[in-house]
Amino acid sequence: MNIELQCSKCGCKDFQHPDDLNDESTITCNDCGASAPYGEVREQAITKAKEFIDGKLGNLFKGS
Repeated sequence: MNIELQCSKCGCKDFQHPDDLNDESTITCNDCGASAPYGEVREQAITKAKEFIDGKLGNLFKGS
């Protein structure tokens, strides 16, 4: 499974971030320049992953 993050403004998938990335670090979209704390973006990725897994697990039991 691969979760790709996209800029909420322009949809770009390319971001700048510091080498020592942590939850307080700011990441910046390379296309439009929008920025957000990495911790917020990480939480969004976790939510997407959980939704994906829940969907896959739910589909396992639909055929039974």
